[in-house]
Amino acid sequence: MKSDMQSHDTDIGKILEDIDSGEIRLPEFQRNWVWDDKRIRSLIASILNAYPIGAVMFMTCGNENINFQPRHFTSSEGNNPVESLVLDGQQRLTSIYTAMFRKEAVPALDEHKRPIKRFYYLDMELCLKSIDDKTIDLLDAVISMPESKINPRNSPKYKELDLSMPEYEYKNMMFPLNNIFDTASSHEWHKGFRQNCEYNEKIIKNLDKFTDNFVIDTQNYRIPVITLGKKMPREAICKIFEDVNTGGVSLSIFELVTAIFAAVGFDLRKDWLGRQEKGKHEEYVEGRFQKKEMKEELRELLKDVDGVAFLRAVTLLSRYHNKLEGGKDAPAVSCTNSDVLRLTSTDYKKYADNLTEGFRKAAAFVYEQHIFTKFDLPYSTQLIPLAVLFSILDKRSNEHDVRKKLYQWYWCGVLGEMYGGANETRYVNDVVGVMAWIDEKDEPEKSKPDTVQRAYFESSRLLTLQRRNSAAYKGIFALILQKRPKDFLSGKDMDHAWFIDDPVDIHHIFPRKFAESKNLDPQMVNCVVNKTLLSKKTNVQLGGDAPSVYLSRMQQKLGIDEKEIDKNVSSHLISVADLRADDFDAFFRKRSESLLAIIAEAMGKPVIIQEE
Repeated sequence: MKSDMQSHDTDIGKILEDIDSGEIRLPEFQRNWVWDDKRIRSLIASILNAYPIGAVMFMTCGNENINFQPRHFTSSEGNNPVESLVLDGQQRLTSIYTAMFRKEAVPALDEHKRPIKRFYYLDMELCLKSIDDKTIDLLDAVISMPESKINPRNSPKYKELDLSMPEYEYKNMMFPLNNIFDTASSHEWHKGFRQNCEYNEKIIKNLDKFTDNFVIDTQNYRIPVITLGKKMPREAICKIFEDVNTGGVSLSIFELVTAIFAAVGFDLRKDWLGRQEKGKHEEYVEGRFQKKEMKEELRELLKDVDGVAFLRAVTLLSRYHNKLEGGKDAPAVSCTNSDVLRLTSTDYKKYADNLTEGFRKAAAFVYEQHIFTKFDLPYSTQLIPLAVLFSILDKRSNEHDVRKKLYQWYWCGVLGEMYGGANETRYVNDVVGVMAWIDEKDEPEKSKPDTVQRAYFESSRLLTLQRRNSAAYKGIFALILQKRPKDFLSGKDMDHAWFIDDPVDIHHIFPRKFAESKNLDPQMVNCVVNKTLLSKKTNVQLGGDAPSVYLSRMQQKLGIDEKEIDKNVSSHLISVADLRADDFDAFFRKRSESLLAIIAEAMGKPVIIQEE
C-alpha cells in the first residue's frame, strides 16, 4: 500500500509567509515553547552557514481520520484558510519566524531561563571577514539586542552599542535580521544605508557583497518538508509524531485526543485538570480527582493516574458497554492506542463521571487492603481495570461474593506480578473475564479470569524480594498490615493513623550488623522474610545488636512488660522464641511459612513450594 506521505525541499521564505498568513498553523496540542537566546542565535548561524537544521513535518488539513483544532504561531495573526499543521519543527520555525520575519521583539530565555525579549542583527563586518577567514564563527556575528536596542550584554565588544535608530544601524554596520524576508523594508534599509555613507563606493561594494552572500543566500535557503496527506490514519500520525518529536515537548495520546475533542468544541484539558485561579497567596486547582467529596487519602493513591490512563479507562469502559449493547456485530472490547484515538467526545462525556466514581471506589478498595500511599501501591496500572470494574458493577460491587472475587483477582495480579509490562490486552481480558466470572452462577471455578488462572507464587521468590520496587514486595507488607501488627514499643495498631503520626519504614528484624558478625547468608538477611514495618523510634532501639539484646533493652530501659513485647512482636508473624534465642535459621523458616500462608490466602490458591 502506497504511503500517503510526500517529502520535498521548500524555500524558507515561503514557509514563513504561509505562517504569517495563517495558512500554516499549529495543532492545538502543541503548547507554547520558548527557546533560549543562545539557541536561537545558533539556529540563525546554521542557516547563514547553509548548514541543515533538520526536516519539518506538516499534516495536510482536511484529513477525515483526524481533525485537529488549529492555532496560530506566536505573533502570527493571519486569517487565510488553514492548509497545513506543523507536527514536528514548532520550536525551530517559531524561532526563525519571530527572529527573521516579524517586527516585534522575540520572546526568549536568558542563561538563567528567565524570560527576555530580543532583536537580532548581523554584524556585517564580521560576516564579510568570515568569507575569507574560515576561523570566524558566524555565531559571533549574530548579535542579540535588548528590546530597547541599546547595550547588549552578550559580548564586551558591543558594550556601548546603540541601534535604537536606523542611522545607528548604518553607522555600526548592523543589519536587522527581520528585514531579510521583507522586500519593502529591506529596500528602504539599503537605500538609507547608501545615503548615510554618502554613496561611498567602497562601503557600497561591501554592502552588495554582504547582500549577495548572506541576505540572498538566506532567502534561498531551503528546508526539507515531510507532508502527511489527507488519508493518513490517525494512529499512524500519532506513532510518527512520537518517533520524530523526541526533543522539546513530547506528545502524549492525551494531547492528541485533546486536539481532536477541541475541534468539536470540547475542552478535554479543562475537564481533566479543572480550573486554575491564582489568588493572592495560592493557586487553586480542581480536577477530576481533586473534587472535595474525594478524601485526601484516596487522592493520594490516585496521584499516578494521569490523563492517558484515564482516557484508556474511558475507552475500555465505553467499548465494554458498546459490545454489551451491540452484541456480535459490535467491535471487540479493546483499549489500544488506536482505540483511544477513536474515542469520541460523546462517549467520553457519557462515561467520564461514572468512571471518576469508579476510580474513587478503586482507591477505597486498595485502601481497604492496607495500602495507604502511592509509594506503597504495587501497581498504579492495575487501578485502570479495577476502576472500570467498579464502574460496570456499580452497587453490585458491595455484594459479598463480588467483593470476594475482586479481592482474589487483585491479589493474584499483585503477588503473581502480572501488571509489570504492556497491559492493554490484560486490561481487556481481566475486565471481560472478571465480569463473566462474577456473572457465572453455576460453575464459577471454570470461568476464572486469565490473571487468576495464570498467577502463581513460588516459595523461592521470597529470597529474591530484596527491595520495595517490586509489586510482590509491597503486596506482602500490605498483607502483614492486614493482620493488624502492633508497634513493638507502644503496642499501637500500625494503621493509617499510625503512619501519619510516626514515620514508618521497612527495616531488618535481625540487624545487618549482627548478621555480618555471624556470617549469615546476605540474601536471606536482606530479603523480605527478615524485614518488617517499624517506626523510627522502634528501629533506633534495635541498633545493630542481636534480637535477644535489643528485646531485653526495650524491657529494661523502657519498662515494657516481656509478655507485652512478645505479643507486639509476634503480631508481625514472627516467632518470638526464636528471636530471643537469636536462632536465625528457625526464625527464617517459620516466618517464611507464615508469609507463604497469607500469600496463599490472598491469592486463593496454594503457593508452589520448592524444596531446597
